[in-house]
Amino acid sequence: MHIGILLVALSIDAFAACIALGADGIRVPPLSALTVGAVGAGILAFSIVFSSVLTLWVPSEFFRWTGFGVFLVLGLTNLFENWIKSLLRKRESRIRQVRFSLFDIKFLIRVYLDETCADADRSKWLSVSEAVVFSLGLSADSFLTGLSAGATLSEGCFFVIGSLFLGTAAAGLGSFLGRKVWEKAPVNLSWITGALFCILAVEKLF
Repeated sequence: MHIGILLVALSIDAFAACIALGADGIRVPPLSALTVGAVGAGILAFSIVFSSVLTLWVPSEFFRWTGFGVFLVLGLTNLFENWIKSLLRKRESRIRQVRFSLFDIKFLIRVYLDETCADADRSKWLSVSEAVVFSLGLSADSFLTGLSAGATLSEGCFFVIGSLFLGTAAAGLGSFLGRKVWEKAPVNLSWITGALFCILAVEKLF
């Protein structure tokens, strides 16, 4: 059950972010949608494998309490995402003039604050390279979740495949609905993600 909740929680971020892209008229073609799903799934896979290696030396009780803490922080961060973004936007003028770069932390911050910045060349078409940067900005949750989920390798395989499928579908569907339904209306689904992570945090205690 908790794996299903985790998959939904992780895919909501990509869905909401791609709605914002679509509402601004930015298309996410199939290959770019697959890239969004693949990057998130790849980071999740890496963190699950890393976590499995750590379990050889670290007691399971440590992962239980670490998972509780991580899920609680992720939950609260998502619940108060608008407030966090407003604080960062006060410093946005310091990071406004930045160029597109795969590992440019300033650019990733801009994408976090405004998803439409991922379309760096203003072509209204999210390229594969832009999709990589876009998905990196969404993948912190995936990395921390993989470390804290306590999944076995068999569960991890299902988790990663599910993340790839749902992440790709969320990106494509979100872009489509943003263009056809939401238009310029802002969409905030982070509270749903926050609530799901808080539920998972409580579940870690039992």
